[in-house]
Amino acid sequence: MYTWAIIGVSSLLSIVAFQRDELLLKLALRPYANSRQRNWLPLLSSGFIHANYGHLFFNMFTLFFFGPITEKALVYWYGLNIGGILYLGFYLLSVIVSNVPTFLRNRNTPQYASLGASGAVSAVLFASILIFPLEKVCLFAIICIPGFVLAPLFLIYSHQASKDPRSIINHEAHFYGAVFGLIFLGILQPALFPRFFEQILQYIVSI
Repeated sequence: MYTWAIIGVSSLLSIVAFQRDELLLKLALRPYANSRQRNWLPLLSSGFIHANYGHLFFNMFTLFFFGPITEKALVYWYGLNIGGILYLGFYLLSVIVSNVPTFLRNRNTPQYASLGASGAVSAVLFASILIFPLEKVCLFAIICIPGFVLAPLFLIYSHQASKDPRSIINHEAHFYGAVFGLIFLGILQPALFPRFFEQILQYIVSI
């Protein structure tokens, strides 16, 4: 499955980059330097490296649980080969799309740098929520709430947190990655949105 391949490549690259600062700088998104060097590779490569083991574990742990949901759904709809390629393309596009707003906003900020798979992982998470809105998502393996409840809270928090210049977390990538996940899957399977709201309505009525 492509999810395991993504986890493997991300883990390997991240661990190697932990030991090699020059590789970390080369692959990380540094909008100021990248724009002047016309180096667009970091828009993608930055999604496969992480700041530390905790950062790597959290993203890969989330992808481990939610990646197969989206991947299996695409394979079910489009077959093993096309579905798998669609999933891989979706993940790679999610890395780029979630990084573009950050790149544009910080291209004149020399000290800014960003890395990590959070934007793509958010896209995968929200795609799985669109498919199964009633499934519970556990925060820190402690607090578990239905996905459709978490989704708006996550978007609001990410949007507000992205305005804080003191934050070292790229909340902007979380927000745009999540939105892209909904849009991408919604375009491929338009029937998902009516089904999404129908399931939520039935859940609320049953309470």
